[in-house]
Amino acid sequence: MPSIYEDFNETDYEPTDFSDELFLSNAPINLIQKSIESQFQDPFEYRKRDYIQSFLIKYHFSKENLYEEELEEVEEIYDKFMEFMKDIFQSYLSIGFPELDDMGEDGELLILQTYRFFITNIKKNFINLIMSYIREHKEDLLDEEIAPKRKDVTTMNFKSEIENEEDVIILSNLSSIIHYILSQDITVDEFFELIESNNCLETEYVKEKFDEWLITGNFVRKYIDMINDDFYIELESKIRNKILKKYGKRKKSND
Repeated sequence: MPSIYEDFNETDYEPTDFSDELFLSNAPINLIQKSIESQFQDPFEYRKRDYIQSFLIKYHFSKENLYEEELEEVEEIYDKFMEFMKDIFQSYLSIGFPELDDMGEDGELLILQTYRFFITNIKKNFINLIMSYIREHKEDLLDEEIAPKRKDVTTMNFKSEIENEEDVIILSNLSSIIHYILSQDITVDEFFELIESNNCLETEYVKEKFDEWLITGNFVRKYIDMINDDFYIELESKIRNKILKKYGKRKKSND
């Protein structure tokens, strides 16, 4: 099992601004909590900042290096922080951790990995969700009411480069298709099935903890509601590029 001191993929995480003070105290912890709440309010702004790992490193460093009479305050700060994280997850994602208080360091890893899954990996999660949904439900998405056949300039350009008519229809209606997918009533199990292909440690871990009932609740609608307008545009661009990528260097036909 990974340690809280380890980065599971160093390139995915950035150090926080609170690394100079190694001991836990109320002042920097208040800043960390405000920063975490800002991440849940706008996860696309500083999603790679791992504030929970920063907190846990400070906590364990303090436990190992402070005098015994100083540890009571540290444990109080720790307990308040874990309650804060439970409240944040419940408020923003409607999920709970029914066994957390009895899990010790396993509970720390549970909070850390869940936070990384939902916040750090948010872009990866939704890109995989949309790509998998298009693959698995392409026939439904090609319904005229969802993705009508168009004759605009963009569609004509795709037709001149791509022979697959289904992909042309998907590409020329991509914005409305993405909004349609994200408006569907996707269950927690379906969500994990759709993103499983990302081969990600946090995804495997969090899915396993849902299966073990160590994480509970339906987060899907609130998670989708975190998407802002800028990411909708980025999501459409990423999905379009992934679909076009399978055609390699496209050449316009001479017809």
